[in-house]
Amino acid sequence: MASPKTISKNEEVPEALDFQFLKSKGLDFIQELAGENWTDFNAHDPGITILEQLAYGLTELGYRSNLDFVDLLASQQKARKGKPKKDTFYTAAQILPSNPLTTKDYRKLIIDRVKGVRNIWILPLNSFTRRKNIKGLYLALLEPDYESGIDPETTQAQVKKQLNLHSNLGEAFEDVILLKKQEIYVQANIELESNVIAEAVHANIILELERLITRPLRFYSLKEMLDRGFNVNQIFDGPQLKNGFINNDFLREKDSIFYSNQLLNAIRNIEGVKAIEHFNILIEKQNEEGKNEYVDYFDELASQTVDEVVVVKWSHAAALGSKIYKNANDHNFFSYAKDGVHIHLYQKEVDRYLKALKAKVKLRFTQKHEHNYDFEVPKGEPFEIEQYHSIQHHFPKVYGLSKDGIPEKASATRKAQIYQLKAYLIFFEQIMTNYLAQLSRFNELFSLDKKLKKSYFTQVPTDIPQLYKVVGQLEKSPTEDFEQSFNKVVKQIMAELDSFYHRRKNFLAHLLARFGDDTMEFSPEKFNYYFDRDTHRQHTINNWINILENYPHLSGDKARSFDHTSPLWREDAELKNGSPNISVLEKRVRLTLGLPLEVKRIATNLNEQVRFDKKFPSSTSEIAKQHPEYELQPFSRLSVALFENEIDAEETVKKTSLKHIEIDEDLFRRGIWEDNLRIIRSPKTKNTYLLLFKMKEEQEHLHDTHKHKDALEKDLREYVNSMNVAEEQQKVEILLKSSGKPLYVFEFKIDENGRKAQKHNGIYRVLATYRSYDNAHQAAENLKQKLVKMNLGSEGFYVLDHILLRPRDKKVRVNILLNDPSADWSFRLTKAHKLTGIEKGIRKDIRLLRSLSPTYELSRRGQRIIVWKDGDRTIGRCSQKYNSQQEAEIKAREIQAFFGRFSDFDIYDPEKIKFKREVENSNHPLHHYSFTITVFLSGWTARFKDPEFRNLVEILFRKNTPAHIGINFKWLGLNDMVLFESMYDDWLFENRKSQIDFDTLNQISDNLLHFAKRSPK
Repeated sequence: MASPKTISKNEEVPEALDFQFLKSKGLDFIQELAGENWTDFNAHDPGITILEQLAYGLTELGYRSNLDFVDLLASQQKARKGKPKKDTFYTAAQILPSNPLTTKDYRKLIIDRVKGVRNIWILPLNSFTRRKNIKGLYLALLEPDYESGIDPETTQAQVKKQLNLHSNLGEAFEDVILLKKQEIYVQANIELESNVIAEAVHANIILELERLITRPLRFYSLKEMLDRGFNVNQIFDGPQLKNGFINNDFLREKDSIFYSNQLLNAIRNIEGVKAIEHFNILIEKQNEEGKNEYVDYFDELASQTVDEVVVVKWSHAAALGSKIYKNANDHNFFSYAKDGVHIHLYQKEVDRYLKALKAKVKLRFTQKHEHNYDFEVPKGEPFEIEQYHSIQHHFPKVYGLSKDGIPEKASATRKAQIYQLKAYLIFFEQIMTNYLAQLSRFNELFSLDKKLKKSYFTQVPTDIPQLYKVVGQLEKSPTEDFEQSFNKVVKQIMAELDSFYHRRKNFLAHLLARFGDDTMEFSPEKFNYYFDRDTHRQHTINNWINILENYPHLSGDKARSFDHTSPLWREDAELKNGSPNISVLEKRVRLTLGLPLEVKRIATNLNEQVRFDKKFPSSTSEIAKQHPEYELQPFSRLSVALFENEIDAEETVKKTSLKHIEIDEDLFRRGIWEDNLRIIRSPKTKNTYLLLFKMKEEQEHLHDTHKHKDALEKDLREYVNSMNVAEEQQKVEILLKSSGKPLYVFEFKIDENGRKAQKHNGIYRVLATYRSYDNAHQAAENLKQKLVKMNLGSEGFYVLDHILLRPRDKKVRVNILLNDPSADWSFRLTKAHKLTGIEKGIRKDIRLLRSLSPTYELSRRGQRIIVWKDGDRTIGRCSQKYNSQQEAEIKAREIQAFFGRFSDFDIYDPEKIKFKREVENSNHPLHHYSFTITVFLSGWTARFKDPEFRNLVEILFRKNTPAHIGINFKWLGLNDMVLFESMYDDWLFENRKSQIDFDTLNQISDNLLHFAKRSPK
């Protein structure tokens, strides 16, 4: 029963809507600020009248601020008359689902996304054992829908594609096994009620038997899930499905056994069935003549110890016999009678009834689930939030403020007083009208609009009577009217108060905090290497917006890896119009750092444009030793040129070309700063300017010998003392031309007396020469922008998941772990088997184990290991180790007893049989493949070379990597990264082949893992 609605007698009014509270608060301020001069606070006082009108005006602002949130949003969408701004008001279906995390999640995803799938089971390999082995591997058992008309192998390929696409870091699917049909035939003689249609009853029996044997899964609507008692988190847990919702309770383990009486009872409960005179389970087999015949299942296959149990092999999926559908009158299967008289069924009628029954089920589903996968977004009522009604309309008429205007008989003094009061009130009204402008556009402040350039909004209080007369003349363009020019002035004033970057940052921080996200604590905001301040700030804001725009994907799919069987590089044609194929971890870090999402060969592409292998001289003292004889020659007012006897003319570059400049690693990284680029006039060649790059700064002597040092300082002192050096010009440059390239410029600090205070040596390299200063200056700017672009373009990283480097084989074999659910031990069989022959192999090993006695081995730590051997061949061993011989013997007896009671049906019990994936001939310890990733980063760029920035990047990776994943970092130089990209490219290419050469793939994987271990950090 719904709760009755009531109206509270004592409901508190919000302060913003309480006129008396606002008036009282205003009086308190008046008394505090003007109490000594203003003593009359009665209602007749004009000041109190003004206070009352302002208080009434504030209640209107309070009323609009207290509108329902959905009404505020609706009001703003109506006012903007365009597409709604991007925001973070995500629906349940957008923000709650995630990439598959559990085996049930993967099952739901595949059943929903891939046509032709009846069911699928995901079996973990190795993750249940404590031994050092490859963990995170899975095996998928696929039951195709053979009636769908889709080729099972096509379905298998699509399932593999989806599993690779949605796999998680540290996890991989070893294979997708296509299950064969194990057809179950039912034989029954059925007596029907006299008033039923036999064909309809037969169709119902077939449908019910099909449901019991195959256990098809169905989808539910949102309403059905809510009606069943599921809460929102439970409903949207796991991947987002396209066809409705799947109840986890119905995602049962693979049926390995079922009882014949289940089928018998199902037939008995069909409406119209009076009695069942005979019932049996049959299987189809070939007789000695090569013809198919149907024999009693229990006589042919079933265990002698347990009757009436049907088993389904691990490599098979149960299905109702296909020939039952084809001939309703085949007495091998069903026979019907009424009142003891045999009935002949019409096959076409049976087919029609069966088709109608299946269509009814399908229609019921599609009608319910067409558009209700999410909660409906609340719709609000729009209001005119921005509209402002001037308080001057509500003053007594005698004030002359209303729309009626100033009385005609008013004196000039009176008119002036009225205009003065209007002007006084405009100050308050402008604040109130700006408040409404801000309120009406608050969604823009919390939006994800990258074009937003202000955080304060304004509007003109046009409702104020005779506003234009009070404001007076404004500077305006010919195309502007009064309102436009007035609004421009108000905007200019507010712009001076608007600390946009910091306010925008706070708004975005609030949005991130709503998701419990502290990204801003790890933002590279302060590491500005490439842009001016405003550009860098805008880039930083855009990075945060990109994170919020992608938040459902970044949070829900946090553990998701990339698809190693699909193209990776941006240059690949298949990716040009598609989304980047990267893990969500990579996407998160790239968005935070402002890196492009597309993956390109950053080192390979850059290596063609630079000369990192070339090294230029970088020691002034060494060069000075080689050239003790110099000619001192002035070439500008504040410069001294120090040359050898002759300087060779450099090739002069036309205009602003950069093609002759060789970019070494130092220039690449440090040439992005203007302080490291200089332009000087050549002292020897007229109208020639040199573009220099400061290679190094040193605090050292030019000469190690006192003779050379004293001689040089004497010449410098004499020259410097002869100059009139201003305080702001306390630097002298000295050019040294060595026997070859480059030039070196030694800088000397000059004190205020014009004397050399200290030596500050800079080593410069001549990059190019130009015909004019303007050309040289433009070339310097172009070079800087080029280097910035190259630095940005080569910043990046690769995430290498070690489990994808595991040794692989075309033939997937599994080892068996025997497990007693009530015990604290497990037993591993040594021999690996293909899934198709696993039952036979287990039976053989169990029979052998029963006949053998356990032996004991010592581990390196002196612990006992229980082993069963047949001669020199190990049949199996206990996975646990024991500290004493007595404890080991007790456990051995428990295991021996388990072998004794292990039946044929236990082979199909998923609680007692676990699969393992053994890897042989690995060149690395197996645990090195498990839950480990290595990140290879470009260590040669300006920003990525910064140790503090590197630390931030590593923290950012660790923070966003799933907790169970270990992470290694390798900061590579250009040459090492080129080598890695070459190996990685080969590895990706091999994985994408339709027919993989596993020997080649394993060799490349082995090389990659060796590289990850030995490459320097």
